[in-house]
Amino acid sequence: MTMIPKDSLKDKLILDGALWTRGGSGSPAGCASDCGLDVRCVSFFYNAVDDICTAHDMQVSAGPLAADDPGSLFYTLDIGKF
Repeated sequence: MTMIPKDSLKDKLILDGALWTRGGSGSPAGCASDCGLDVRCVSFFYNAVDDICTAHDMQVSAGPLAADDPGSLFYTLDIGKF
């Protein structure tokens, strides 16, 4: 599983439509692992300052729903082909 960061959503967070928000992932890789355990999850925000992972079931883009959240970065998952 590969994490692909989206720099256009650096220091941003979109909570609208989130699947879940959890603390304690420890890193973007830990957040990706948590996301990978939920079949609905295809992308996530990870905040390195607060160690918070917010999962989404869709790709999101910068826009009016993107709130400032210093330390956050958005990632999509590329799980490869089986």
